[in-house]
Amino acid sequence: MDEVVSSELLPPAEGVARPAYKGDLVVRVTNKETGAHDDADVSGTALVDV
Repeated sequence: MDEVVSSELLPPAEGVARPAYKGDLVVRVTNKETGAHDDADVSGTALVDV
């Protein structure tokens, strides 16, 4: 992972701030039975509602 940037979005009408993230991210997905794996590019943006 190179860098992830986060920021707080202005609260909507409900008054709850929501964090937003963006950045480069690569994860390794592994088949536990065979050991085969693949690196998946899951870079992009995320808006988190909690």
